[in-house]
Amino acid sequence: MKKTFVALLLVVLFVLSIASPVFAQFFPVFFEDTRVPATGEMTHSSDYEMDGRIDYRKQAGHICNTGAELRQVLTGDGLVNKTMNIHMVGGKITVDDNNELVTAPDAVSNLEIISVIELCAPPKSLFTEEGALYASLVAMVSELFFDMLQEQVSAGNITVAEANEIMLHFPKYLEDGAVPPLWGYLDNMISGIDTDHPTFSEEMLLHLMAIFGAIILDYFPVTIARDVNEELTEEFEKLLRVIEGRADITDPLTKQIWAAGVSADPGHTATLSQDFEAAYGPWGGISIPTSGFFRSFPPNGGVPEMLNDFGPTARSNNLNDGIPEEFFLFGDGLDDTFWFDFADYPAYTVEKGPDYVGNYFNIEQSVSTTQGVTKRYIDISSPWNHGYLMEDMTVTGAAEISEAFSMENLEPGSDIPTNWWVLF
Repeated sequence: MKKTFVALLLVVLFVLSIASPVFAQFFPVFFEDTRVPATGEMTHSSDYEMDGRIDYRKQAGHICNTGAELRQVLTGDGLVNKTMNIHMVGGKITVDDNNELVTAPDAVSNLEIISVIELCAPPKSLFTEEGALYASLVAMVSELFFDMLQEQVSAGNITVAEANEIMLHFPKYLEDGAVPPLWGYLDNMISGIDTDHPTFSEEMLLHLMAIFGAIILDYFPVTIARDVNEELTEEFEKLLRVIEGRADITDPLTKQIWAAGVSADPGHTATLSQDFEAAYGPWGGISIPTSGFFRSFPPNGGVPEMLNDFGPTARSNNLNDGIPEEFFLFGDGLDDTFWFDFADYPAYTVEKGPDYVGNYFNIEQSVSTTQGVTKRYIDISSPWNHGYLMEDMTVTGAAEISEAFSMENLEPGSDIPTNWWVLF
């Protein structure tokens, strides 16, 4: 059922992106967010010297609350020296971890340490066969939206050139093609709705999606018949599978995991050292302006007066007309978030609040053993730069491996402290 709501919401986004002020007057509050930004910090410093039979388990961070989480298990017989320093703030975790292992000559169980970092940052996603068709149809200016554009041209609100420019921004998506970040965030967000126990705002969204679902099911067969004709039956079946929730729109490319494990045979040594920081600030939604192109809707050219009731989701443009400069859909646009800004519709930009913690992962890691087993697993990608890294290896014997990795998706906001030596 959730897949159905995901599909329908993406249609709603497209419609709202054209006629948003119309719908805003009916739903002025359900996009507001009561989330309280995280404050304060947490640190943990530890120094271990252990000799004997060891069973050690640790977790630092909690996925999206701290940008990533570290899970670690250390077991076996022998001597262990370990130091670890952890610092956490909202959306960010920094860890410095060093481990030296010596398995006892008469060990029943070899000393082994496994360390797994899981990132909150969403992976790059690819369109499924059905999802590519669905996204293309939603992205194209259908007869309904084309008629709306024609009305705006006839009324003198926009020029023919502007209407053509709008149409050019709706591309055709391909199976296994990269999913743009905006699509991915909407897909991930609505996948998390508990449809059995929705909040008030989620219930309002579901009602709105159901209305547009009926419109799409009634309308798109005509569009497909015009565009693909002889393939109508096959193509419509693909579309129907998505709308009815029988097919996914996207597939995640990676699991966003960085893992390493190393063990030492009896009488041998092993080490694992890692220094990393990961950050992921929340998504603040989509910013819709109430000026320029959007002021021409509804077709009579009026802008609903109720837009001045948007409260924390709106920002005033000081035009003394009671209309905010922008309002936010699917988020709050608070100072600790990033958002998609449609001020230059149909193009959009990515904007950040001054307290946005960033979206990145940087690590330096080394593992070694004089005799034992070394394991590494990396599965990370980025929808922002389309980068992809996969590594899966096991070495039995001696090994010494050093790696450095950096993934910079979005920089921190202007008020986030940088390194002390960055002066200007």
